[in-house]
Formats: sequence, structure tokens, C-alpha cells
Amino acid sequence: MTQIVKIGNISTQIRGVSYSKSDVIANMQDGYLPVLRANNIQEQGLVLDDFVYVPESKISEKQRILAGDVIIAASSGSISLVGKAASAKEDINAGFGAFCKILRPNTELVDPRYFANYFQTQKYRQIISNLAAGANINNLKNEHLDDLEIPLPPLAEQRRIASILDQADELRQKRQQAIEKLDQLLQATFIDMFGDPVSNPKGWERVSAKNVLKIQGGFAFSSTDFSKSGIPVVKIGNANKLGFSTEKFDFIIPQYPEKLTQYELRSGDLLMSLTGTVGKDDYGNITEVTDDYDLYYLNQRVAKLEVTNTLFSKNYIRYFFSQSSIKALITKNNRGVRQANISNSDLYELDIPLPTKAQLDKFDSFIESINETKRYSKVQLISSNKLFFALQNQAFNGTL
Repeated sequence: MTQIVKIGNISTQIRGVSYSKSDVIANMQDGYLPVLRANNIQEQGLVLDDFVYVPESKISEKQRILAGDVIIAASSGSISLVGKAASAKEDINAGFGAFCKILRPNTELVDPRYFANYFQTQKYRQIISNLAAGANINNLKNEHLDDLEIPLPPLAEQRRIASILDQADELRQKRQQAIEKLDQLLQATFIDMFGDPVSNPKGWERVSAKNVLKIQGGFAFSSTDFSKSGIPVVKIGNANKLGFSTEKFDFIIPQYPEKLTQYELRSGDLLMSLTGTVGKDDYGNITEVTDDYDLYYLNQRVAKLEVTNTLFSKNYIRYFFSQSSIKALITKNNRGVRQANISNSDLYELDIPLPTKAQLDKFDSFIESINETKRYSKVQLISSNKLFFALQNQAFNGTL
């Protein structure tokens, strides 16, 4: 028989590791252990890179991550990030930061996979969103998590449900991986056809970027301008290294749209995020606006790159800027202690190799064929995601 129980009755809450800046080193050394932070918690699960390392003595045995633990971002400068959760698939000899919490399930009462799935449900996210919006909180207290309620069928039934959800999740992960492999193929094809754009081994003529591009910066919208409907505003988080994201949009209903004409975005426009964190690969990412909406507005610290020289193709420019050697050039100046910024001059100072028209046409044709496959794969991914979320909803409403 299914019961409704509180999370605090079937799990133990563990606080994160406290440490000072002087404790932290950037690379692994003997006597140190990695610490996971909120940036390691992603929708696809835990991302096990971009660590900081602290003395092993700072991390108690209880704070070492175990298989089945659910790591939650409990504190953030952004309310939208509070409550992000991901589960550990195996033991990890690492700790987690003070801005995070762990919920460690009691395996005599709850199956860890069933438990972890609850924290990916729309129901959980809605509860956290309502809580954050209602109290304007940036921190989850112990009672916020402990008081969450979850349906708890017998263990055998939990395992059956978890197996179904695991299979559905595996299917959508494979769809996502297929798309990522196609992107990797495009990157490899660029290098094969044109060579590294910095060393320019093919000896192509170089053209100054200021004679190739027009860079349009975004408008400094105020938080008071935003609403829950209207025209979406593209921010840094929407133009990331995983592609153009339509999640977590803010919207605006402009009173004087004619004043925002230069900041309009439409499907196919190239974007680059100009601000990130020093030492991280979270800025300088180029992506392409999708057709999910007819019109978008461009926010500050995101730039639109328009190809104004007809000798170059948009596809070539997009993959030119996605090369690691070019990203290293445009991000080397940083211009910040913790926050890193790219200026227009960082882009305009580049010299861009100009291949032959035949080579550019061949690359465009190849991209179009790959994009056709990607479009089909994305349709499959959307379908797989819908199936997964529908099964999750049924599972935690007692109808699966």
C-alpha cells in the first residue's frame, strides 16, 4: 500500500563542506580531495569536472559522496538555481560545498533510484519555485527539504517503477548523445577541411574580422521590465556551450518596440556569450538562435554576430569561433578577477582565414546534410523527453 511520507523520515540531510579561500587549490595533490559545487549539478546528472580541491581533513567521512546520494544546490545568488538536484550513480571520493546539501536515502525504506527520480519531477521543481517565489528565498533550509512529501509504495514496487524510469531515461540520454556526436563530427570536419584557424596550415588568405563581422551588443533590460509572457529575452544562460537553450526565459512586453529594433533576434542569428567565470569554459560560446519563437530580444553581455562579408559563409564563421584555439585567443584577456569578459575588440582583432568558395560551398552542403539528421534526432529527443516526464508524473501520482 502506498503511503505519503516526508522526505525527512526516509533520508538523512548532510550539510556541505566549509572551507576558506586559503584552503583551495586548483589541481589535485596528495592530501587533497575534490569538492563538488552547484555548477556540477546539471539536468543530465552530476558533471564530474571543474572541481576545486581542499585538504582531505576538511571533509568528514559522512561528507564523502555515496552512491544514491542526492546532491542539491541549496543556496545561490539566482533563485532559479536553488533546488537543482542530481544523484550520484556510484561512490565518489569527494566532498560537496557549503552551498549544497545531500539527502542520503534510508535504503531499508526507499529505493535510491526511486528516491532520486522524485527530485527531477516537475512537481518537485514547482514546489521549490513556489517556495522561492513566495518567500523570495535564495537558501533552502533543512525544513524546506525535510517537509517535502513523496508517495512511498512497497520497496518491490519502488524498484519496478525505478526500472521503468531508468529505461526511459536511458533512451533519451542516447538521443542526446547522438546529437552531441553529430556536433563533434562537424567540428572534426571543419579541422579536416580548413585546418586549425590559428596556425592556418592551408595557407589561406587572412581577412580582419572587422571586415567580416558586425557585432551587436544587447540591451540593458532592468529586472522590473520582465514578465511571465511576451517576447523572450535572450541572456547569457540561453547561449551556452550546449547550444541555444529555451529554458528559463524571462519575457518582456515592450511599450515602445520601435526603440528595441536593433536588439531583435530571429531564427538563425549567431550569438556569443561575452561574460563568464575566470578559468571556466562558460563564456565565449557561439550558438544559433532556434525557431521556437518568431522573435526574441538580445540582453546585455550577449552579442549577435552578423556576417557582412559575402566571401564568408555563416556556417564557416560559426565553426571558426567554436574552435578551441580561437576561444583561447578571445578569452585570454579575462578583464576581471572572478568575472571574465570579452570585448568587441577581442573579436575584431582576429584574422580569419578565407578558404576558396568551392571549399565553403562543400562545407555548407555537408552541414545541411548533418543538420537534417540532427533535426530528426531532436524530434526523437523531444518525444523521448515527453515520454520520460509523463512516466515520472504517473510514477509519483500512483498511476504507473
